[in-house]
Amino acid sequence: FLEMFRADRRLLDIASKCKKPDAATLATLRKTVTDSAAPIFALKAKRDCSHPNHAAGTADAAPAFAWVAMEAGPLEAITAARESCDFFLNKVRKESKDKNLPAYMQYANLIRDALAAVYDFVKENFKTGLAFNAKGVDYAVYAAWRAEGASGAAAAGGAGSAATAAPAAAATVAAAAVAPPPLPPVAAAAAAAAA
Repeated sequence: FLEMFRADRRLLDIASKCKKPDAATLATLRKTVTDSAAPIFALKAKRDCSHPNHAAGTADAAPAFAWVAMEAGPLEAITAARESCDFFLNKVRKESKDKNLPAYMQYANLIRDALAAVYDFVKENFKTGLAFNAKGVDYAVYAAWRAEGASGAAAAGGAGSAATAAPAAAATVAAAAVAPPPLPPVAAAAAAAAA
């Protein structure tokens, strides 16, 4: 899930600073979020997985973390993922009790709590889906700013347009920035670990 939190965080950052990009760029940005779930789905598909219920429950929960890539209806998708993963996570909980493995119970509860936190976060801040900053900069300006290391400083000794473009891009992005809403505690902990 760590990669999915990182991808979510990147897209939230972009949305807070940028106007909605064109369809092709938006599709590419969304693809980074959905691609971050690929290892989770691969583990579920692996036939010789040592913990198939863990893998299946995690894979069924993954779409909830891709809410930022959805055009509309993120709450319904998160709810569907929560309900879907419960089947396998309940098997994990039962195995925890039967074999006296408290770490299994903690794992299942952590997934449940993370999904609840994501649901609450989205319900509070993005009921209708990810919203971009209408007064933000174009994505190309943002991408140039990020490419410069977000410092706005040009390469040492650089002159000409490259030396003036980076500070201008940084000032433009900074002026357009809107602070995203605070993450819920579970998501904030994962995002901090992702940084």
